[in-house]
Amino acid sequence: MSSPAFGQDVWQIIDERIVDDLVTRKGASEVVSSLIGEKPTAAERARELSNLAVQGKLNAMRDKAEDFRKWSDKFGLRRIGNTLVELNRVISLPARGKAILHAQALTRFLENAAVEDVDMLKSFVIGGR
Repeated sequence: MSSPAFGQDVWQIIDERIVDDLVTRKGASEVVSSLIGEKPTAAERARELSNLAVQGKLNAMRDKAEDFRKWSDKFGLRRIGNTLVELNRVISLPARGKAILHAQALTRFLENAAVEDVDMLKSFVIGGR
């Protein structure tokens, strides 16, 4: 199934099983309300990680990245979760300069993906199923 709005395979972005389970347990409107009311938002979480990467604060990123990954897993946001797993791997690289550069690239990607993926999830839950 492809999303005409984003032109990508939905299942590369979200995990169908988790989303189906969420919708079954909470209902579509509750899932969307949770996403809308979430503080900090996915975009704010990604922006914070990006700022920490620019500042070279790798240790500060570790816990924030793990919290963001747990949040993304809860909503079945596969692409964000996979990117955050990679970010945690990169943060642990022994070469600090290389780790910072890779972390900056991944967090810039996350800033864009966070908005797109949450919008795609909302659209999918509301009517794209």
